[in-house]
Amino acid sequence: MRAPTSAGSPTPGGGPRPAAGRRLAAAGALLPAVGALLACGPGPRERPNLALVIVDTLRADALSSYGNPRPTTPHLDRLAQGGVLFERIYAQAPNTATSHATLFTGLEPWVHRVANMTSLEHGTPGLDPRFATLAERLGAAGFRTGAFTDDGPLGKGWGLMRGYQTLEAKLEGVEAKAAQSLAWLDRAEDPEQPFFLTLHTYETHQPFVPPEHWIERFDPGYEGPLRERLAELRALEARGERPNDGLVLLADWKRLSARDFEHLRALYDAEVAHTDEVLGRWFEELAARGLFDSMALAVTSDHGEEFGEHGQYGHLQLHDETLHVPLILKLPGGAHAGRRIGARLALADLHPTLLELADLGPPREARATSLLGPLADGRWPERPVLAQTTEHLYPPLQGKPALSAIRTERYALLVQRSSAPGAPGSGSPEAELYDLHADPGELAAVARRGAEEPAGSTADAARLGTLLARLEGELQGLERAQARILGGAARGLMPGSKELEHLHAALGYGRGAGER
Repeated sequence: MRAPTSAGSPTPGGGPRPAAGRRLAAAGALLPAVGALLACGPGPRERPNLALVIVDTLRADALSSYGNPRPTTPHLDRLAQGGVLFERIYAQAPNTATSHATLFTGLEPWVHRVANMTSLEHGTPGLDPRFATLAERLGAAGFRTGAFTDDGPLGKGWGLMRGYQTLEAKLEGVEAKAAQSLAWLDRAEDPEQPFFLTLHTYETHQPFVPPEHWIERFDPGYEGPLRERLAELRALEARGERPNDGLVLLADWKRLSARDFEHLRALYDAEVAHTDEVLGRWFEELAARGLFDSMALAVTSDHGEEFGEHGQYGHLQLHDETLHVPLILKLPGGAHAGRRIGARLALADLHPTLLELADLGPPREARATSLLGPLADGRWPERPVLAQTTEHLYPPLQGKPALSAIRTERYALLVQRSSAPGAPGSGSPEAELYDLHADPGELAAVARRGAEEPAGSTADAARLGTLLARLEGELQGLERAQARILGGAARGLMPGSKELEHLHAALGYGRGAGER
């Protein structure tokens, strides 16, 4: 990625501005217009440019501004100082395809039912064309749409990228994606046409192969078995090859020592720091083009990553470390700069937020609500946040447990059901209730129900039953919403391909697709 061309160092949120020929309008001069935009919705000429940055597999506490003691994200931290940081945003699924489908449609997994698997024999449970995407709606409203992704479900095979007039999808890393997006901006035929740009990267997804200088900064003294595996992965990269197993010792992770796991987390944090460094330069380039101050920019992730907190490694479960993701939203002119929002919210809420910035209404049947109104009046929705898995709905993974979760301000209920072919989620539920005030890491359930004898106090057991009934009602409502959208017709599978299977394997899914 080329270096900034400005005379100064126009770091958003601080530092000198670009040279006078490219100087941006002062944020103060823009605030009245932004206030009108947030209160009334922008007119045809006031719609801001929109950018959505998705750092795949980025858990919230990997960022310094979310509590990481390592200095991983100085540029994103500065972005947050000039924007809004949402402290408790939860994804609706623990994997890439399903969570992105929710982000791009505003609909929960139980409605769109996209699953994170691909099979030559059975196909790909991608996005049914009857579900409208964010890019489709923005493109129809006159936005120029472009996406620059590291492929996988954000390529052509899943149908998630419908509506992008330009799609460059190849597993190349964050630097390539940033450079491609800037080149796309420079090719605009009509500079006055608003754009919607999406940048996606697997940089923080397994395998963790960060630049050596970041490893030296975060964990220089490690000499264990991960070092040899890292050298093997670097050699494959140098030959332009992808590993057959894209994960660092996935099959043997339970054999890792505490020191190995410490290094594994350091590798992850090093990838986060590397990504932040590239995004910082990207922000500077947007500023140098006179775009940064007046645009709306969201940085988030589709899900987090587990490092053994609940007996798993990867992104399998519906616990906090897998679903709690960052969201930093920079609004035009610096509106609401420096605010931190503590309400528990759904990642799906970002979808209607971007639509409202474009003066468009929310999607049909969506429970998600725009964040702009609550930012203005302080009235945050008091509704539970749901999460679900969908792999069990499809061959060859029928029979996998169906996972679902519901989170309120005080409690989290995680549910697992056995699944029979043709009757997803039909088994008796096993459920765990966590008190998030006393136990934010969800380490000790206060009540259980299912395989073991019921446990917990009478009051907690009653709360578990109440939340379980509420979750059941929510899922039934979502099932009815899907039927209304699809008119009762079944959704089909998209054709699989060798390319999709190979890329899935490179990302560490392989034949166990959907098991992470």
